[in-house]
Amino acid sequence: MTDLGVPSGASSSTAIAISSNGEILGLVQAGSDTEISRYSNGVWTELGTGVQGTVNTLAAGINSSGQIVGSGTFPGVYSPRSARKPAVPIGFIYINGAFVDLNTLIPANSGFHIAHTQLHRRVSPYKAVANRRPGFRSATKAEAAGH
Repeated sequence: MTDLGVPSGASSSTAIAISSNGEILGLVQAGSDTEISRYSNGVWTELGTGVQGTVNTLAAGINSSGQIVGSGTFPGVYSPRSARKPAVPIGFIYINGAFVDLNTLIPANSGFHIAHTQLHRRVSPYKAVANRRPGFRSATKAEAAGH
């Protein structure tokens, strides 16, 4: 077992997953912020908190290409003065230095919504669970190819 340490200015670090080439996905706590982070070659690199505007972000896995997948939620609006807007869960991928909502990568009129992602080493780099709108009743698996 190896102690990965804590980056300067942070209070804690937590490992979540490890890729086949030894990169580690984790969380780094600095003050009130929790950053999704990658540990490689002895150094923690803070990547951010997920897709802009989301809360309750959970990183789930990292593959050998350094792609990170996870989930987050766009918060709902519950105000007596405005229409109710429910919270919207999303799946994301961290690729090319940015967190991307996977729903922006499928046709808007497809009838599907990607609410969750996870690493799936035996099938492909990651898989996403997509639900048919409205009502989010059925699930479909979408898989990335050849990354």
